[in-house]
Amino acid sequence: MEGGERLGRYLTLGEFCTCTQTYRRFADQIDPWPQQEESLQALRDLNRYLLDPIIDEFGGEGFQLTYGFCSIDLKKFLARRDRVTGEKHGRVDPSRDQHMAHERNRNGRYY
Repeated sequence: MEGGERLGRYLTLGEFCTCTQTYRRFADQIDPWPQQEESLQALRDLNRYLLDPIIDEFGGEGFQLTYGFCSIDLKKFLARRDRVTGEKHGRVDPSRDQHMAHERNRNGRYY
């Protein structure tokens, strides 16, 4: 998968999939990319219809993406706890948000 693919006028797939602190910390162990074409299209639509107009209106100077797409691997790392501190790696909850787009588990059910 190419991280340089533009999702809209401003953001690339790479920016959208690798922006979390957890990903940056464990990048060598996490596959950040969507597995479903439906997810890719949902990310394109999100950018085209929501994020591009917001950036057009307010400018991109102050825009910082901190959590875009949550891959299956990233979800696993977000749920883990640090061995030393006992704190979860992530402060987000992919089970209650829509950051996993249209990704499906091995039984074909949406996450």
